[in-house]
Amino acid sequence: MEIHPTEMSQGENDCEEDIQCLTSTISAKLHEGAQKAESLFSSACIYRVPEELRKLNASAYTPRLIAIGPLHRNDKQGWSQGGATGRGRVRKDNIDFGHHFRVEVFTYTIDSQWNELNNRFKEDTMELLVLNTSLDPRDGFRSFKIEDACKLAEKYYPMDFTEHEKQHLKYQLQNYKLDVPNHMEFQNLSTISKLSEVLVKTRKSMIYPLIDRLIRLILILPVSTATTERAFSAMKCVKTRLRNRMEDELLASFLITYIEKDIARGFDTDSIIDAFNDMKERRVQFKMPRFTR
Repeated sequence: MEIHPTEMSQGENDCEEDIQCLTSTISAKLHEGAQKAESLFSSACIYRVPEELRKLNASAYTPRLIAIGPLHRNDKQGWSQGGATGRGRVRKDNIDFGHHFRVEVFTYTIDSQWNELNNRFKEDTMELLVLNTSLDPRDGFRSFKIEDACKLAEKYYPMDFTEHEKQHLKYQLQNYKLDVPNHMEFQNLSTISKLSEVLVKTRKSMIYPLIDRLIRLILILPVSTATTERAFSAMKCVKTRLRNRMEDELLASFLITYIEKDIARGFDTDSIIDAFNDMKERRVQFKMPRFTR
């Protein structure tokens, strides 16, 4: 059986017309459904259940999964404290911009700074700084404490004082407390360095040698800490990739020269050559012979 081409084209046209008609019908139904849903949502509301009906079974008419403002506003035991009991979802109350910046931003920043300070300043470091203030001359030696000064020498400088000196230090501090603050030379002092200068000037350092030694140790502490930090910073510049096999003694000499560069600039080249030549006998003569007429 043969199909004529005109009959085939007519069948295809009929199929296309059916598809277009079906598509138009579906689009019209979807549009009609959307309009009904829109009108339904716009007219939706919440109705209050009569009190007589709620008294019969209050739990049956109380929402558990969502919070309704007028219903839960005065609920002090459920949603108002942060969440409903049972299967209730957590509800946040009074969350505004002020609460966000005060709790989530400001408090978090303060906690971060507090943790950073605790990590940077350990308990031993803070105790050392507090004990150093026991010899502070400000405000008429108001922060002077004999127990703290003795603890400073015993705990942090055990190698600088013998056992006998540690016992004798307490007696010197007692006499120091009755003597030094009453002198006019020690009035209005603001720093421990000024106190050390006046002790030497008035020869009180010879009367209280152990206290003078303890003050000098306190004054050396900031310098030694700064020098150590500078040494680690300078090590990156001195010990490079080409000097990675440098020995410790040579590295220490390089670091001292690099860190104390202000002092090293004042060295004379001839004096360095003479010192190097005097270390031992060498095959090469570094010193130039001096001829006299």
